[in-house]
Amino acid sequence: HIQKMKSDEFKTILDELASIINYKNINNRLEIYYGPAGTGKTTKASLLYPNAEKIGCNCSMLPSDLLETFDFNDATGKPVFKKSATRLAMENGEAIIWDEGNLLSMDSLRFAQSFLDDKKELTWKDEVIKIKDGFKVILTMNLNVNGQIFSLPEPIVDRASLIKEFNLDGKMLASIAF
Repeated sequence: HIQKMKSDEFKTILDELASIINYKNINNRLEIYYGPAGTGKTTKASLLYPNAEKIGCNCSMLPSDLLETFDFNDATGKPVFKKSATRLAMENGEAIIWDEGNLLSMDSLRFAQSFLDDKKELTWKDEVIKIKDGFKVILTMNLNVNGQIFSLPEPIVDRASLIKEFNLDGKMLASIAF
């Protein structure tokens, strides 16, 4: 096998492959920060994206909760659905922090797949939502919650441009003031 790799034909193939330019956009809409509780995931996300709204995620959130929120009309007092923080981030090309995003229901995570790639628009309830450049979800997660593991489905992980692990180390422990 090593002799084949040293051949002129193999070098030609490698040169040909190296010359191919990938014009596909790299997905930049999702960053995942994971690790034990208290290791600074959400703090780091807030520092990197100071204008990003932060929403706390939980297992009772429905796919619709990612795009709309229930409220009351200020003028009439009647119930209405308004744009959620995630939808506003999409439309304005901004970052949003999904704190404990791995706690979202499987239905909500599957729905999120539809806008965590490089699509420019999303159809929701017969309305086309334009997704501006700059839209990004920073998803923080504790893998172990109350002794139970809450992971993310592979299609969500595949959409991440960055996956960063947070752990307490000696330097972090030494910097904690008592």
